Amino acid sequence: MNKEEQKSIPFFFIIGRPRSGTTLLRTLFDAHPNVIIPLESQIIKLLFEKYGKRKSWDESQLRTLLEDVKKEWKFDTWNVDEERLEKDILDCVGETPLKQIIRAIYRNYISHFEKKEILLFGDKNPEYSLYFNKLIKNFPEAKYIHLTRDYRDQILSYMKFDFSYPIIPLIAYRWKKSVQKVLKVQKKNTVSLFSVRYEDLVETPAKCIEEMCSFLGIDFDPSILDFHKSEWENLGTKAQQELKQRYHKNLFRPIDKKSVGQWKVKMKPKDVKVADMIVGKYAKTCGYSREYKKFYPILYLRIFPLLLSRRASRILNMIIDKLPYDLKMKIRNKGSIILALYKKSGSSKQQNN
Repeated sequence: MNKEEQKSIPFFFIIGRPRSGTTLLRTLFDAHPNVIIPLESQIIKLLFEKYGKRKSWDESQLRTLLEDVKKEWKFDTWNVDEERLEKDILDCVGETPLKQIIRAIYRNYISHFEKKEILLFGDKNPEYSLYFNKLIKNFPEAKYIHLTRDYRDQILSYMKFDFSYPIIPLIAYRWKKSVQKVLKVQKKNTVSLFSVRYEDLVETPAKCIEEMCSFLGIDFDPSILDFHKSEWENLGTKAQQELKQRYHKNLFRPIDKKSVGQWKVKMKPKDVKVADMIVGKYAKTCGYSREYKKFYPILYLRIFPLLLSRRASRILNMIIDKLPYDLKMKIRNKGSIILALYKKSGSSKQQNN
């Protein structure tokens, strides 16, 4: 793939909440011979926040951008040829659209799967559903795949890992807000969006992937369903191996539907009631049936302070987003430290109990 060929390659994005099957879907497309879709990172979000208005570049500015990319969250899990990456970025000196620099970065991702002619660049990040309006603004021509999972199963899976705040009302609230954001953006914009449920993906994977490939304009290759046979468990960077072992062990096995409906036997009724009440009508919108359809005033009063704090946090994030980039990043980094201390505190309490 030369520089000129790279310019015409379109992007597509996978959006959905964490633990909703987005990593499985990314891996399936990673196994496609005509697709480059790196591991999850926030490179695109970072670059548009910091460099979105820049149209012309000198070598010093591009080297600064390269250092920013290397320091970005989870970039250490990418398998890249660093010398070629540096060369490709520095080749963008002069009048170069930011999206072209992003393509230069993505072309350097080295997949464990064999590649032929590259027809698509892909990206997957759960945060995209909450920042969907910004993504559409920067990539109006792109195609989007929105993956949803039963919020109760998603909550169960989410609670197993050290993601954000492991509090059921807040996880359910973010599930609802994610769906609301996607629907709102879809209503206000002309967007090429394909919606799929995790439950359908694991029930009929070949059918779902074939439909998505048709949507994206690429041929369906049945071999991608054998992704788990590639023996990629111990391949890649050390950080990549740790990530796979810690969060994504199921990717080393064939697709199955064992995790569908686990909430019915593993989730406490009071927790189901909370989740059903918070998600409300958006459960049906996404094809899920609530166990509890009533509004429970006393229960709602108990969780209201949590929901209020989450709404306040959303407003604060909106304000922070409007600040200069460097100041914004300082505030966010401090927030990450607070979150880490919170998790450590929660872990210590569990050990003491």
